[in-house]
Amino acid sequence: VRWVQNTPIPQRDAQGRLVAYDGLITNITSRKRAELLLAAEYAVTRDLAAANTLAEVIPLALEHLCQTLHWHHAAHWQVEGDQVRCEHTYWRMPPSARDLEVTGVARTLNSGAGLPGRVLADCEAVWVCDVALCPELAHDSPPPSAGLHCGCAFPIRFNRHIAGVIELYSRDARAVDERMLEVLGTIGVHLGQFMENKRAEEQMRQSDRLLRQSQAIAHVGSWELELASRRLTWSDEAYRIFGLEPQPSGVSYETFLESVHPDDRAALDAAYANSIQNGQVNTYETEHRVIRKSTGEVRYVREKCEHVRDGSGKIVRSIGIVQDITEQKRAARQLEEAFARLARRDLILKDMVRKLKASHTELKEAQLQLIQAAKLESIGTLAAGVAHEVKNPLQTILLGLHYLTCKFSDQPGEVTLTLQDMRDAVLRANGIIRELLSLSAETEFSPQPGDVNAVIERSLRLMHNDLLAAKVEEVRALDPDLPPVLMDASKLEQVFI
Repeated sequence: VRWVQNTPIPQRDAQGRLVAYDGLITNITSRKRAELLLAAEYAVTRDLAAANTLAEVIPLALEHLCQTLHWHHAAHWQVEGDQVRCEHTYWRMPPSARDLEVTGVARTLNSGAGLPGRVLADCEAVWVCDVALCPELAHDSPPPSAGLHCGCAFPIRFNRHIAGVIELYSRDARAVDERMLEVLGTIGVHLGQFMENKRAEEQMRQSDRLLRQSQAIAHVGSWELELASRRLTWSDEAYRIFGLEPQPSGVSYETFLESVHPDDRAALDAAYANSIQNGQVNTYETEHRVIRKSTGEVRYVREKCEHVRDGSGKIVRSIGIVQDITEQKRAARQLEEAFARLARRDLILKDMVRKLKASHTELKEAQLQLIQAAKLESIGTLAAGVAHEVKNPLQTILLGLHYLTCKFSDQPGEVTLTLQDMRDAVLRANGIIRELLSLSAETEFSPQPGDVNAVIERSLRLMHNDLLAAKVEEVRALDPDLPPVLMDASKLEQVFI
Protein backbone atom coordinates (compact mmCIF):
# COMPACT_ATOMS: atom_id res chain seq x y z
CA VAL A 1 0.00 0.00 0.00
CA ARG A 2 1.36 3.36 -0.99
CA TRP A 3 0.30 6.87 -0.17
CA VAL A 4 0.50 9.47 -2.95
CA GLN A 5 -0.29 13.16 -3.23
CA ASN A 6 -1.83 14.33 -6.59
CA THR A 7 -1.22 18.02 -7.29
CA PRO A 8 -3.16 19.27 -10.43
CA ILE A 9 -1.78 22.31 -12.38
CA PRO A 10 -4.40 24.01 -14.64
CA GLN A 11 -3.42 25.17 -18.22
CA ARG A 12 -5.19 28.18 -19.77
CA ASP A 13 -5.15 29.71 -23.27
CA ALA A 14 -4.52 33.34 -24.18
CA GLN A 15 -8.09 34.24 -23.35
CA GLY A 16 -7.76 32.66 -19.90
CA ARG A 17 -9.87 29.65 -20.64
CA LEU A 18 -9.05 26.35 -18.95
CA VAL A 19 -7.89 24.01 -21.64
CA ALA A 20 -5.97 21.29 -19.77
CA TYR A 21 -4.44 20.04 -16.54
CA ASP A 22 -0.90 19.06 -15.79
CA GLY A 23 -0.50 16.80 -12.77
CA LEU A 24 2.20 16.13 -10.17
CA ILE A 25 2.00 12.84 -8.28
CA THR A 26 4.24 12.60 -5.20
CA ASN A 27 4.91 9.44 -3.16
CA ILE A 28 4.20 10.48 0.46
CA THR A 29 4.12 6.97 1.93
CA SER A 30 7.08 7.59 4.22
CA ARG A 31 5.67 10.87 5.47
CA LYS A 32 2.23 9.37 5.98
CA ARG A 33 3.64 6.40 7.86
CA ALA A 34 5.64 8.76 10.04
CA GLU A 35 2.51 10.79 10.75
CA LEU A 36 0.56 7.64 11.62
CA LEU A 37 3.32 6.44 13.89
CA LEU A 38 3.42 9.78 15.67
CA ALA A 39 -0.37 9.80 15.90
CA ALA A 40 -0.38 6.32 17.45
CA GLU A 41 2.34 7.24 19.91
CA TYR A 42 0.55 10.47 20.81
CA ALA A 43 -2.80 8.70 21.29
CA VAL A 44 -1.29 6.09 23.61
CA THR A 45 0.62 8.76 25.54
CA ARG A 46 -2.54 10.84 25.93
CA ASP A 47 -4.46 7.83 27.25
CA LEU A 48 -1.65 7.04 29.68
CA ALA A 49 -1.84 10.57 31.07
CA ALA A 50 -5.58 10.24 31.71
CA ALA A 51 -5.68 6.62 32.96
CA ASN A 52 -5.35 5.46 36.54
CA THR A 53 -4.60 1.77 35.97
CA LEU A 54 -3.02 -0.39 33.29
CA ALA A 55 -6.33 -2.22 32.86
CA GLU A 56 -7.87 1.06 31.68
CA VAL A 57 -5.18 2.00 29.17
CA ILE A 58 -4.33 -1.37 27.56
CA PRO A 59 -7.65 -1.80 25.65
CA LEU A 60 -7.33 1.79 24.36
CA ALA A 61 -3.72 1.23 23.33
CA LEU A 62 -4.64 -1.94 21.41
CA GLU A 63 -7.42 -0.05 19.65
CA HIS A 64 -5.12 2.86 18.69
CA LEU A 65 -2.47 0.49 17.31
CA CYS A 66 -4.99 -1.36 15.17
CA GLN A 67 -6.95 1.66 13.95
CA THR A 68 -4.01 3.99 13.36
CA LEU A 69 -1.34 1.56 12.15
CA HIS A 70 -3.77 -0.70 10.28
CA TRP A 71 -3.27 -3.92 12.22
CA HIS A 72 -6.26 -6.28 12.24
CA HIS A 73 -5.75 -7.96 15.62
CA ALA A 74 -3.91 -7.01 18.84
CA ALA A 75 -3.42 -8.83 22.13
CA HIS A 76 -1.83 -8.01 25.47
CA TRP A 77 0.07 -10.76 27.29
CA GLN A 78 0.92 -10.61 30.98
CA VAL A 79 4.26 -12.07 32.09
CA GLU A 80 3.96 -14.65 34.89
CA GLY A 81 7.35 -16.13 35.68
CA ASP A 82 8.57 -18.00 32.59
CA GLN A 83 5.15 -17.87 30.94
CA VAL A 84 2.86 -15.29 29.34
CA ARG A 85 -0.91 -15.24 29.65
CA CYS A 86 -3.29 -13.41 27.32
CA GLU A 87 -5.20 -10.69 29.19
CA HIS A 88 -6.80 -8.47 26.50
CA THR A 89 -7.57 -8.75 22.78
CA TYR A 90 -8.87 -6.36 20.11
CA TRP A 91 -10.11 -6.81 16.52
CA ARG A 92 -10.21 -3.91 14.08
CA MET A 93 -13.21 -5.42 12.32
CA PRO A 94 -15.95 -7.45 13.99
CA PRO A 95 -14.44 -10.88 14.68
CA SER A 96 -16.11 -14.14 13.86
CA ALA A 97 -16.79 -16.86 16.38
CA ARG A 98 -13.82 -18.75 14.97
CA ASP A 99 -11.55 -15.73 15.49
CA LEU A 100 -12.59 -15.44 19.12
CA GLU A 101 -12.00 -19.14 19.63
CA VAL A 102 -8.42 -19.16 18.36
CA THR A 103 -7.32 -15.71 19.63
CA GLY A 104 -9.31 -15.32 22.83
CA VAL A 105 -8.03 -14.47 26.31
CA ALA A 106 -6.82 -16.86 29.04
CA ARG A 107 -4.38 -18.60 26.69
CA THR A 108 -0.94 -19.37 28.14
CA LEU A 109 2.40 -19.72 26.34
CA ASN A 110 5.77 -20.82 27.66
CA SER A 111 8.92 -18.79 27.18
CA GLY A 112 10.06 -19.13 23.54
CA ALA A 113 6.65 -20.30 22.28
CA GLY A 114 4.82 -18.09 19.77
CA LEU A 115 5.61 -14.45 19.19
CA PRO A 116 4.95 -13.44 22.86
CA GLY A 117 7.12 -16.30 24.12
CA ARG A 118 9.96 -15.27 21.78
CA VAL A 119 9.84 -11.70 23.09
CA LEU A 120 9.98 -13.01 26.67
CA ALA A 121 12.93 -15.27 25.83
CA ASP A 122 14.93 -12.79 23.68
CA CYS A 123 13.90 -9.55 25.49
CA GLU A 124 13.41 -7.77 22.15
CA ALA A 125 10.74 -7.11 19.55
CA VAL A 126 9.90 -9.72 16.89
CA TRP A 127 8.59 -9.16 13.32
CA VAL A 128 7.49 -12.05 11.12
CA CYS A 129 6.42 -11.13 7.58
CA ASP A 130 4.14 -14.16 7.24
CA VAL A 131 3.63 -16.57 10.12
CA ALA A 132 2.19 -19.08 7.68
CA LEU A 133 5.71 -19.51 6.28
CA CYS A 134 7.22 -20.27 9.73
CA PRO A 135 6.51 -23.89 10.68
CA GLU A 136 8.07 -23.39 14.13
CA LEU A 137 5.34 -20.84 14.93
CA ALA A 138 2.46 -22.86 13.52
CA HIS A 139 1.61 -24.58 16.82
CA ASP A 140 1.52 -21.41 18.95
CA SER A 141 0.20 -18.89 16.39
CA PRO A 142 -3.35 -18.30 15.12
CA PRO A 143 -4.29 -21.04 12.63
CA PRO A 144 -4.51 -20.31 8.87
CA SER A 145 -8.29 -20.22 9.22
CA ALA A 146 -7.97 -16.92 11.12
CA GLY A 147 -6.52 -15.37 7.98
CA LEU A 148 -3.67 -13.64 9.84
CA HIS A 149 -0.27 -13.39 8.16
CA CYS A 150 2.14 -10.67 9.33
CA GLY A 151 2.89 -10.81 13.02
CA CYS A 152 4.71 -8.44 15.34
CA ALA A 153 5.30 -8.46 19.09
CA PHE A 154 7.15 -6.00 21.30
CA PRO A 155 7.88 -5.94 25.05
CA ILE A 156 6.42 -3.69 27.74
CA ARG A 157 9.55 -3.02 29.71
CA PHE A 158 10.81 -0.92 32.59
CA ASN A 159 14.27 -1.00 34.16
CA ARG A 160 15.28 -3.76 31.72
CA HIS A 161 12.48 -5.91 33.06
CA ILE A 162 9.73 -7.25 30.80
CA ALA A 163 6.32 -6.89 32.40
CA GLY A 164 4.20 -7.75 29.36
CA VAL A 165 4.04 -8.22 25.59
CA ILE A 166 1.89 -6.55 22.92
CA GLU A 167 1.14 -8.83 19.96
CA LEU A 168 -0.09 -7.47 16.58
CA TYR A 169 -1.36 -9.33 13.50
CA SER A 170 -2.35 -8.23 10.01
CA ARG A 171 -4.26 -10.10 7.35
CA ASP A 172 -1.63 -8.89 4.88
CA ALA A 173 1.99 -9.93 4.61
CA ARG A 174 4.24 -7.00 5.53
CA ALA A 175 7.91 -6.36 5.18
CA VAL A 176 9.86 -5.50 8.30
CA ASP A 177 9.28 -1.84 9.20
CA GLU A 178 12.21 -0.70 11.34
CA ARG A 179 10.67 2.71 11.97
CA MET A 180 7.47 1.11 13.22
CA LEU A 181 9.45 -1.25 15.45
CA GLU A 182 11.23 1.77 16.90
CA VAL A 183 7.94 3.53 17.64
CA LEU A 184 6.40 0.35 19.05
CA GLY A 185 9.44 -0.05 21.29
CA THR A 186 8.94 3.53 22.52
CA ILE A 187 5.26 2.80 23.23
CA GLY A 188 6.33 -0.31 25.13
CA VAL A 189 8.68 1.82 27.22
CA HIS A 190 5.87 4.34 27.87
CA LEU A 191 3.58 1.53 29.01
CA GLY A 192 6.32 0.12 31.24
CA GLN A 193 7.03 3.52 32.77
CA PHE A 194 3.30 3.93 33.37
CA MET A 195 3.23 0.60 35.19
CA GLU A 196 6.28 1.53 37.23
CA ASN A 197 4.87 4.96 38.06
CA LYS A 198 1.55 3.49 39.15
CA ARG A 199 3.33 0.84 41.15
CA ALA A 200 5.46 3.53 42.81
CA GLU A 201 2.32 5.60 43.46
CA GLU A 202 0.62 2.59 45.02
CA GLN A 203 3.68 1.89 47.14
CA MET A 204 3.71 5.54 48.14
CA ARG A 205 0.03 5.40 49.02
CA GLN A 206 0.64 2.21 50.96
CA SER A 207 3.61 3.77 52.74
CA ASP A 208 1.57 6.88 53.49
CA ARG A 209 -1.28 4.73 54.79
CA LEU A 210 1.11 2.73 56.96
CA LEU A 211 2.69 5.96 58.16
CA ARG A 212 -0.70 7.39 59.13
CA GLN A 213 -1.63 4.16 60.87
CA SER A 214 1.72 4.02 62.67
CA GLN A 215 1.40 7.65 63.74
CA ALA A 216 -2.13 7.02 64.99
CA ILE A 217 -1.03 3.95 66.95
CA ALA A 218 2.05 5.66 68.42
CA HIS A 219 0.25 9.03 68.79
CA VAL A 220 3.07 10.66 66.82
CA GLY A 221 2.47 13.40 64.25
CA SER A 222 4.92 15.07 61.91
CA TRP A 223 5.23 18.75 61.03
CA GLU A 224 7.27 21.18 58.97
CA LEU A 225 7.62 24.91 59.56
CA GLU A 226 8.74 27.37 56.89
CA LEU A 227 10.34 30.26 58.78
CA ALA A 228 9.81 32.77 55.97
CA SER A 229 6.03 32.26 55.75
CA ARG A 230 5.61 30.99 59.33
CA ARG A 231 3.31 28.31 57.92
CA LEU A 232 3.10 24.86 59.48
CA THR A 233 2.38 21.69 57.54
CA TRP A 234 0.94 19.00 59.81
CA SER A 235 0.22 15.33 59.31
CA ASP A 236 -3.28 14.02 60.05
CA GLU A 237 -2.16 12.73 63.45
CA ALA A 238 -0.70 16.14 64.36
CA TYR A 239 -4.09 17.73 63.62
CA ARG A 240 -5.75 15.09 65.78
CA ILE A 241 -3.36 15.70 68.66
CA PHE A 242 -4.11 19.44 68.60
CA GLY A 243 -7.83 18.87 68.07
CA LEU A 244 -7.97 20.79 64.76
CA GLU A 245 -9.51 19.98 61.40
CA PRO A 246 -6.93 19.32 58.64
CA GLN A 247 -6.29 22.37 56.47
CA PRO A 248 -5.04 22.00 52.87
CA SER A 249 -2.89 25.12 53.23
CA GLY A 250 -1.58 24.20 56.69
CA VAL A 251 -1.79 26.42 59.77
CA SER A 252 0.13 29.45 60.94
CA TYR A 253 2.67 29.42 63.73
CA GLU A 254 0.37 31.75 65.67
CA THR A 255 -2.48 29.23 65.41
CA PHE A 256 -0.14 26.62 66.85
CA LEU A 257 0.75 28.92 69.77
CA GLU A 258 -2.95 29.48 70.47
CA SER A 259 -3.31 25.73 70.97
CA VAL A 260 -0.50 25.69 73.56
CA HIS A 261 -1.53 25.94 77.22
CA PRO A 262 -1.33 29.60 78.35
CA ASP A 263 1.06 28.72 81.18
CA ASP A 264 3.50 27.10 78.70
CA ARG A 265 3.08 29.42 75.72
CA ALA A 266 5.69 32.11 76.44
CA ALA A 267 8.39 29.67 77.56
CA LEU A 268 7.82 27.44 74.51
CA ASP A 269 8.00 30.36 72.06
CA ALA A 270 11.16 31.70 73.70
CA ALA A 271 12.85 28.27 73.71
CA TYR A 272 12.16 27.72 69.99
CA ALA A 273 13.31 31.25 69.12
CA ASN A 274 16.55 30.69 71.06
CA SER A 275 17.20 27.45 69.19
CA ILE A 276 16.87 29.39 65.91
CA GLN A 277 19.07 32.28 67.03
CA ASN A 278 21.79 29.99 68.38
CA GLY A 279 23.79 29.18 65.29
CA GLN A 280 25.42 26.14 66.88
CA VAL A 281 22.19 24.26 67.62
CA ASN A 282 20.55 22.12 64.94
CA THR A 283 17.94 20.37 67.09
CA TYR A 284 15.17 21.39 69.43
CA GLU A 285 13.23 19.31 71.96
CA THR A 286 10.67 20.21 74.62
CA GLU A 287 7.56 19.07 76.48
CA HIS A 288 4.47 21.19 76.99
CA ARG A 289 0.72 21.11 77.31
CA VAL A 290 -1.86 21.78 74.62
CA ILE A 291 -5.58 22.46 74.78
CA ARG A 292 -7.56 20.62 72.15
CA LYS A 293 -9.78 23.03 70.28
CA SER A 294 -12.41 20.37 69.64
CA THR A 295 -12.91 19.23 73.24
CA GLY A 296 -11.01 21.65 75.50
CA GLU A 297 -9.07 18.70 76.88
CA VAL A 298 -5.56 19.33 78.19
CA ARG A 299 -2.97 16.99 76.69
CA TYR A 300 0.79 16.60 77.24
CA VAL A 301 3.03 16.47 74.15
CA ARG A 302 6.72 16.07 73.39
CA GLU A 303 8.13 18.02 70.43
CA LYS A 304 11.43 17.34 68.70
CA CYS A 305 12.78 18.83 65.47
CA GLU A 306 15.83 19.43 63.34
CA HIS A 307 16.62 22.76 61.67
CA VAL A 308 17.35 22.83 57.94
CA ARG A 309 19.84 25.38 56.60
CA ASP A 310 20.27 26.90 53.17
CA GLY A 311 23.54 27.18 51.26
CA SER A 312 24.66 30.13 53.38
CA GLY A 313 24.08 28.25 56.65
CA LYS A 314 20.93 30.17 57.59
CA ILE A 315 18.10 28.18 59.17
CA VAL A 316 15.13 28.31 56.81
CA ARG A 317 13.00 25.37 57.89
CA SER A 318 12.27 23.11 60.86
CA ILE A 319 11.14 19.52 60.45
CA GLY A 320 9.95 17.65 63.50
CA ILE A 321 7.52 15.36 65.28
CA VAL A 322 4.96 15.84 68.02
CA GLN A 323 4.04 12.94 70.29
CA ASP A 324 1.05 12.75 72.60
CA ILE A 325 2.52 11.60 75.93
CA THR A 326 -0.61 12.18 78.04
CA GLU A 327 -1.02 8.50 78.79
CA GLN A 328 2.66 8.22 79.70
CA LYS A 329 2.32 11.19 82.04
CA ARG A 330 -0.81 9.69 83.56
CA ALA A 331 0.93 6.32 83.99
CA ALA A 332 3.96 8.01 85.58
CA ARG A 333 1.70 9.93 87.95
CA GLN A 334 -0.16 6.75 88.87
CA LEU A 335 3.19 5.04 89.43
CA GLU A 336 4.31 7.86 91.71
CA GLU A 337 1.04 7.63 93.63
CA ALA A 338 1.49 3.88 93.91
CA PHE A 339 5.02 4.39 95.25
CA ALA A 340 3.69 6.98 97.72
CA ARG A 341 1.00 4.56 98.89
CA LEU A 342 3.61 1.85 99.18
CA ALA A 343 5.84 4.16 101.20
CA ARG A 344 2.93 5.01 103.50
CA ARG A 345 2.13 1.35 103.91
CA ASP A 346 5.80 0.69 104.62
CA LEU A 347 5.71 3.29 107.38
CA ILE A 348 2.52 1.77 108.73
CA LEU A 349 4.10 -1.68 108.61
CA LYS A 350 7.22 -0.42 110.38
CA ASP A 351 5.04 1.24 113.04
CA MET A 352 3.12 -2.01 113.46
CA VAL A 353 6.39 -3.92 113.80
CA ARG A 354 7.58 -1.39 116.37
CA LYS A 355 4.33 -1.73 118.29
CA LEU A 356 4.55 -5.51 118.08
CA LYS A 357 8.08 -5.39 119.44
CA ALA A 358 6.91 -3.08 122.24
CA SER A 359 3.99 -5.40 122.95
CA HIS A 360 6.39 -8.32 122.95
CA THR A 361 8.62 -6.52 125.43
CA GLU A 362 5.63 -5.64 127.60
CA LEU A 363 4.47 -9.24 127.38
CA LYS A 364 7.87 -10.48 128.48
CA GLU A 365 7.84 -8.01 131.38
CA ALA A 366 4.33 -9.12 132.29
CA GLN A 367 5.48 -12.71 132.15
CA LEU A 368 8.40 -11.87 134.45
CA GLN A 369 6.03 -10.09 136.79
CA LEU A 370 3.73 -13.08 136.74
CA ILE A 371 6.68 -15.32 137.47
CA GLN A 372 7.72 -13.01 140.29
CA ALA A 373 4.18 -12.94 141.61
CA ALA A 374 4.10 -16.71 141.46
CA LYS A 375 7.36 -16.80 143.37
CA LEU A 376 5.98 -14.39 145.97
CA GLU A 377 2.88 -16.52 146.24
CA SER A 378 5.05 -19.56 146.77
CA ILE A 379 7.12 -17.68 149.30
CA GLY A 380 3.91 -16.60 151.03
CA THR A 381 2.67 -20.14 151.19
CA LEU A 382 6.04 -21.30 152.44
CA ALA A 383 6.22 -18.41 154.92
CA ALA A 384 2.78 -19.23 156.27
CA GLY A 385 3.81 -22.82 156.86
CA VAL A 386 7.13 -21.85 158.38
CA ALA A 387 5.48 -19.21 160.58
CA HIS A 388 3.01 -21.75 161.89
CA GLU A 389 5.79 -24.16 162.73
CA VAL A 390 8.03 -21.47 164.26
CA LYS A 391 5.51 -19.35 166.14
CA ASN A 392 4.43 -22.16 168.43
CA PRO A 393 7.96 -22.89 169.69
CA LEU A 394 8.51 -19.14 170.04
CA GLN A 395 5.42 -18.92 172.24
CA THR A 396 6.75 -21.75 174.35
CA ILE A 397 10.10 -19.99 174.63
CA LEU A 398 8.32 -16.76 175.66
CA LEU A 399 6.42 -18.61 178.37
CA GLY A 400 9.64 -20.15 179.59
CA LEU A 401 11.39 -16.79 179.66
CA HIS A 402 8.48 -15.30 181.58
CA TYR A 403 8.70 -18.10 184.09
CA LEU A 404 12.44 -17.70 184.49
CA THR A 405 12.13 -13.95 184.83
CA CYS A 406 9.59 -14.32 187.64
CA LYS A 407 11.61 -17.04 189.36
CA PHE A 408 14.96 -15.26 189.21
CA SER A 409 13.72 -11.75 189.80
CA ASP A 410 15.96 -11.51 192.89
CA GLN A 411 19.07 -12.53 190.97
CA PRO A 412 21.86 -10.17 190.03
CA GLY A 413 21.29 -7.71 187.19
CA GLU A 414 23.27 -9.74 184.63
CA VAL A 415 20.76 -12.60 184.81
CA THR A 416 17.83 -10.24 184.46
CA LEU A 417 19.42 -8.47 181.47
CA THR A 418 20.22 -11.78 179.80
CA LEU A 419 16.64 -12.95 180.15
CA GLN A 420 15.42 -9.61 178.84
CA ASP A 421 17.68 -9.87 175.77
CA MET A 422 16.42 -13.36 175.12
CA ARG A 423 12.83 -12.15 175.41
CA ASP A 424 13.51 -9.22 172.97
CA ALA A 425 15.09 -11.59 170.49
CA VAL A 426 12.11 -13.92 170.59
CA LEU A 427 9.72 -10.96 170.18
CA ARG A 428 11.82 -9.66 167.27
CA ALA A 429 11.70 -13.08 165.60
CA ASN A 430 7.98 -13.19 166.12
CA GLY A 431 7.64 -9.71 164.59
CA ILE A 432 9.72 -10.68 161.59
CA ILE A 433 7.50 -13.69 160.98
CA ARG A 434 4.41 -11.54 161.27
CA GLU A 435 5.81 -8.94 158.86
CA LEU A 436 6.89 -11.68 156.44
CA LEU A 437 3.34 -13.00 156.45
CA SER A 438 2.00 -9.52 155.88
CA LEU A 439 4.46 -8.93 152.97
CA SER A 440 3.60 -12.15 151.16
CA ALA A 441 -0.13 -11.96 151.75
CA GLU A 442 -2.40 -11.18 148.74
CA THR A 443 -4.55 -8.33 149.90
CA GLU A 444 -6.60 -5.69 148.12
CA PHE A 445 -5.04 -2.27 147.70
CA SER A 446 -6.15 -0.39 150.79
CA PRO A 447 -4.45 2.97 151.23
CA GLN A 448 -4.40 4.39 154.74
CA PRO A 449 -2.47 7.30 156.30
CA GLY A 450 0.79 5.91 157.67
CA ASP A 451 4.39 6.58 158.61
CA VAL A 452 6.82 6.12 155.73
CA ASN A 453 9.77 5.87 158.14
CA ALA A 454 8.13 2.95 159.92
CA VAL A 455 7.63 1.13 156.58
CA ILE A 456 11.28 1.70 155.70
CA GLU A 457 12.38 0.45 159.16
CA ARG A 458 10.37 -2.76 158.79
CA SER A 459 11.71 -3.30 155.24
CA LEU A 460 15.31 -2.88 156.46
CA ARG A 461 14.75 -5.34 159.30
CA LEU A 462 13.50 -7.94 156.82
CA MET A 463 16.53 -7.33 154.55
CA HIS A 464 19.06 -7.06 157.40
CA ASN A 465 20.58 -10.53 156.98
CA ASP A 466 20.72 -10.19 153.15
CA LEU A 467 22.52 -6.87 153.46
CA LEU A 468 25.04 -8.36 155.88
CA ALA A 469 25.65 -11.36 153.62
CA ALA A 470 26.17 -9.05 150.65
CA LYS A 471 28.43 -6.82 152.76
CA VAL A 472 26.26 -3.79 152.05
CA GLU A 473 26.71 -0.92 154.45
CA GLU A 474 23.39 0.47 155.62
CA VAL A 475 23.14 4.26 156.08
CA ARG A 476 19.88 5.63 157.46
CA ALA A 477 18.89 9.27 157.02
CA LEU A 478 15.22 9.41 157.87
CA ASP A 479 13.42 12.65 158.57
CA PRO A 480 11.45 12.22 161.78
CA ASP A 481 9.12 15.10 160.87
CA LEU A 482 7.60 13.53 157.77
CA PRO A 483 3.81 13.90 157.74
CA PRO A 484 1.58 10.84 157.40
CA VAL A 485 1.30 9.57 153.81
CA LEU A 486 -1.74 7.87 152.23
CA MET A 487 -0.46 4.40 151.36
CA ASP A 488 -0.92 0.64 151.57
CA ALA A 489 1.91 -0.22 153.97
CA SER A 490 2.22 -3.90 152.97
CA LYS A 491 2.27 -3.07 149.23
CA LEU A 492 4.86 -0.35 149.76
CA GLU A 493 7.05 -2.78 151.73
CA GLN A 494 6.92 -5.15 148.75
CA VAL A 495 8.02 -2.31 146.50
CA PHE A 496 10.96 -1.39 148.78
CA ILE A 497 12.06 -4.99 149.17
